[in-house]
Amino acid sequence: MHFKRKSLGVAIGAVAAVAMGLTALPASAYSTTTAAYYAADGSTSAKQHSRADRRADTRNDRHKDRRRDDSERDPADYSRDVDRSKTEDGVSRDVIITNDETGKSITHEHSTSRDTEAGTVTHSQEVTGPNGEKSLSTSTTVEKTDDGRTATTTITTPDGDTTTRTVDVSKDPESQSATRTMTTDGADGEERTRETTMQRTDDGFNRTTEFNNGATTNVDASKSSSGEWDREVTRTPGESTADPESTTATESSSTDDSSSED
Repeated sequence: MHFKRKSLGVAIGAVAAVAMGLTALPASAYSTTTAAYYAADGSTSAKQHSRADRRADTRNDRHKDRRRDDSERDPADYSRDVDRSKTEDGVSRDVIITNDETGKSITHEHSTSRDTEAGTVTHSQEVTGPNGEKSLSTSTTVEKTDDGRTATTTITTPDGDTTTRTVDVSKDPESQSATRTMTTDGADGEERTRETTMQRTDDGFNRTTEFNNGATTNVDASKSSSGEWDREVTRTPGESTADPESTTATESSSTDDSSSED
């Protein structure tokens, strides 16, 4: 048998990664103590993007190596038990992966419930480590509002730290505008807010993002008759930034601006 503790650890990490990924929460939403939270609309420099791409490539390589290691193990070394069931207000799925050699197991519980009266849908997940030693849980509740929707996500780490993020999206068809307000309460007790308003114009769109520290980012984009986009980006630093002066940058692109789809 080639299934060792390392393989079980890989399985735990993979399941935990799935649980985190399904919540659709970017890492910057929980980094409430760093400047990354204030990088509005992904407007980072080319150097920062290059660094992020290299890190992503490294993670992909590690994932491929782990996949190759997993493909070499004997399926008979572990057992997988999946229990799917329907509830009164939704569905649930419980997955238990057990190392037959050591007897240790991990559990991934997933459930979806709907409250028709309240108009809400809740997705919950919990990943529990070997023999219930540690667990990671996430819960997202989405509720429709008169002019949009509200989604609240809570993540509890194995150490018991809790991070909550609330995203409120509202639309105004008359003014052809939409507003997205995100509030994050970190495990350190700090609250961060980010409000983005986007409005269509005759030849493009305007997007303004405001942060609770006073920082702002404004994007004014227009599309010419030739199909080329011109973007003027103005950033005003907040209280945590030393340089009080705003900066302006103009960019052109021959393809459609993907930011207009936000």
